[in-house]
Amino acid sequence: MFVSAKSELDMRPMFVLGCPRSGTTLVGGFLEPSQWGNAVETHFITKYAQEGAQVDLSKPDVFKGLASKIIRERPIMQWGIDWDLDALFRETEPKTYASMVDKICMRRSEKLGFSRWADKTPTFSFQVPLLKELFPKAKYIFIYRDGRDVANSLLERNWGPNNIWSAANYWKNCCEALLKAEQMLDPKSYLSIRYEKLLSEPEVYLRELLSFLEYSAPEDQIDQMASQVRSNNMNKWKTTLSKSSIRIFEQTAGDVLRKLGYPTGAPLEPLGAIPQAFYKAHDRLVWAKFMFHQNVIDGIRIKCFGKQPFNE
Repeated sequence: MFVSAKSELDMRPMFVLGCPRSGTTLVGGFLEPSQWGNAVETHFITKYAQEGAQVDLSKPDVFKGLASKIIRERPIMQWGIDWDLDALFRETEPKTYASMVDKICMRRSEKLGFSRWADKTPTFSFQVPLLKELFPKAKYIFIYRDGRDVANSLLERNWGPNNIWSAANYWKNCCEALLKAEQMLDPKSYLSIRYEKLLSEPEVYLRELLSFLEYSAPEDQIDQMASQVRSNNMNKWKTTLSKSSIRIFEQTAGDVLRKLGYPTGAPLEPLGAIPQAFYKAHDRLVWAKFMFHQNVIDGIRIKCFGKQPFNE
């Protein structure tokens, strides 16, 4: 088991989860006035969970060996913290992986003046059961956005799905994982947000969000936060996606669109096996090219030429 013996209330992080380009950055930023502070992407928490559960973290060398791997992760390097692993070992009690994660993430929060920490790593949407096991008292914000707008935005980036079928499949899987997570969590521990409703009535949904965050904001602060919302940032897919792209998306993920209340055309037969195989091969080829550039070319630029991690 990953569960720490430390007071559960002491380890009560916030996870802001949703498919990339669904509004996690916007909502994660709204956490800043609260005790959790603005959410960041850590990426490492689930990556090292199995190793953290299998090793004896009460041994200083083992503890510092795992901690060294974590603080060398590119997102953690961005925090600009001068790590003292001996102090980290002494201050982490009990010597569990959950406590180590909490202590590392709290270093950033303490640096910025927050009493808790919040994470918005998109891939954690698929790993809520593990997060729940690590942090039984964690809170969650789930964000859902029309997948066609998500696909429209994702296809403009070089780090995401590389064709409309891959984007639809990824969005569908992500939303299904979150909907499943809602069924396993205490209803008081999570808040579900529809991106379009937040954009349409920001003050209403910001008040609901701030209440969930246990933060009472004055009206002028809510007005200021609402001003950050771009009310026209929805339904762009209607004019930017081609008819064939919309059809492929709805063939792939129309059932989840309808489940979430987004209108679609008439239900369509799923895309055939041959087109799916083509899209899958295309996505893997383009992704391999991107990863080579990120891990090899960017790695050289970071080590030898001073490039900042994730400085894109």
